[in-house]
Amino acid sequence: KAKDGDTILVAEGTYSGTFNIGYIVIDKAVKLYGGYSTDFATRDVVNHPTLFQPDNKSGGKSRKAIVTLGAQGKSLDGAVLDGLIIDMGMRNSYSPDEGKPEGVETGVLFLPPKKAKGENATVTEQCLFISNGNKGGNVTINNNVFLNSAKYAIQGSIPTGTLTITNNVFASNRMASIEVWGTSAKEIANAEIANNTV
Repeated sequence: KAKDGDTILVAEGTYSGTFNIGYIVIDKAVKLYGGYSTDFATRDVVNHPTLFQPDNKSGGKSRKAIVTLGAQGKSLDGAVLDGLIIDMGMRNSYSPDEGKPEGVETGVLFLPPKKAKGENATVTEQCLFISNGNKGGNVTINNNVFLNSAKYAIQGSIPTGTLTITNNVFASNRMASIEVWGTSAKEIANAEIANNTV
């Protein structure tokens, strides 16, 4: 129901997509702010965490990035993601014993087709994918946490505008924290990547 430019406030809790499908698509240039109390009276991203965290079971339903931002032929101008924790750790499959140091909950990350008994294989997609074919614009991704991706934490492209990725935390992402690129032969897209903790 949201329209381009709308602001969406997200209360604390764990979200895993409609019917636990394991992903969320944001196909409009909305401003999404997490970290609110359930009554929306206060915003505190530490005490009221908004967690996008699908479980391993969801990997049997879909194998997409947890969050996809943008859509073919649509503008991203003005989109904001702020105050979210995007964690693929529960969707991954880990060894019950191989590479498991004392005091650590799981062993090594299994990559498909290998998987732990009774589990779905790890979903090797991004925490945040900026969709191909979008029309670009100014996009802000700040004050978020990106965890445990078996691929990239943030990956994608914009043809025009500025992609600002600031003040985020990246931990345990297998390939890289950020991979972004421009896609227009006629215009220049800019990226400001600063003050992140990797």
